[in-house]
Amino acid sequence: MEWISTKDRMPLAYKRGIFDGSKSDEVIAEGESGKRYLATYYEGILDSTEFQDWYYDDDNFEIKEPIVRFLEIPESF
Repeated sequence: MEWISTKDRMPLAYKRGIFDGSKSDEVIAEGESGKRYLATYYEGILDSTEFQDWYYDDDNFEIKEPIVRFLEIPESF
């Protein structure tokens, strides 16, 4: 596993459901401060405005600091 910079790309947000936009699988995300989160990335358009948000703790809390990189978690068999 290698860290991926959010300057290069964001996690693939492909899941659709009863939420706005699309969401990714869980990833390990690192903020500017160096703090790491087990996070989910959301993106989409809401009221004609694009959004890109990160949440942690079962999507209950929005991450307020900028995320600088992330690790994709491989699926277990």
